[in-house]
Amino acid sequence: MKGKLAIAMALGAAMLTPPSVWAYTYSNADFNGTYVEKFSGFSSIASPLLVGTSEPQSGAGFVVANGNGTFSGALAFSIGGNTCVGDIVGTYTVFSSGTGTSSATFTPVSVIPGMPSSNYSCPSQMTGTQDEAFVIVSPTEIDFISTDADSVVSGTAQLQTQSSQSGSVQSSAARTLH
Repeated sequence: MKGKLAIAMALGAAMLTPPSVWAYTYSNADFNGTYVEKFSGFSSIASPLLVGTSEPQSGAGFVVANGNGTFSGALAFSIGGNTCVGDIVGTYTVFSSGTGTSSATFTPVSVIPGMPSSNYSCPSQMTGTQDEAFVIVSPTEIDFISTDADSVVSGTAQLQTQSSQSGSVQSSAARTLH
């Protein structure tokens, strides 16, 4: 009887032990490569007459992370029907839990060939530093949210593999955004 109890206790303890995936320690090296991202949400309007209002926002782009804490890329987004395109350069920190933070500077591009100038406008709150929090969901996916006070935005970034890039995923994004 004591033997059966000891076996039952050992099996119970084994079942309560978290799988080995929980033991993985993340680092900046886990955010490395070319990611295509999409995001949506709301941003506040920078107007003294429209205090407390917000506009819908959505966008897409790409970032290239180097695995050492820095990234760069390009984004195109629409806020309230106005389109804005620009470059981003930033830093990130991945914590051992797989969560992290990033801070980037967005610089609008002044002219986009083929885009009607009447639709092109970059709101002032979108220029300058943008801050985010993120979680590494899998080796190929990162979910993120804005941590800026003037926006409620979330999105997903997908790592592009060598096979997906060979079909021109990266080059078409670069051509579209610049």
